[in-house]
Amino acid sequence: MADVIKLVHGDTLPKLQLTLTDSVTNLPINLTGAGVYLHVRALKSSVLAFTNTAQVSVPLEGRCVVTWTTTDLVRAAGDYEAEIEIVFSNGGRETIYDFIYFYIRDEIGPVSSGGVA
Repeated sequence: MADVIKLVHGDTLPKLQLTLTDSVTNLPINLTGAGVYLHVRALKSSVLAFTNTAQVSVPLEGRCVVTWTTTDLVRAAGDYEAEIEIVFSNGGRETIYDFIYFYIRDEIGPVSSGGVA
């Protein structure tokens, strides 16, 4: 299994920074005018947990950023897998073959009202 990104229940950071490349040429995929989607499910489940739309940040370099919404990581603790789907401006669809893996752990305390201990 690939590296696992570690996240905490209910957090909205860190953002997930992605660089999408062609598996044959290893060159960046041109994301100009494309929509990029992160589809997430519990590991080995057939049920989609959520979809997040990534922001294309540097289209010619295949770079995009996933910003977690306030509900994305409000999930049961455990292992999750995600796939990246690109929908190009001409209607073509490409799904990146490799999964992204992450683990969500429970948070220890309630949401802080500010300040760091």
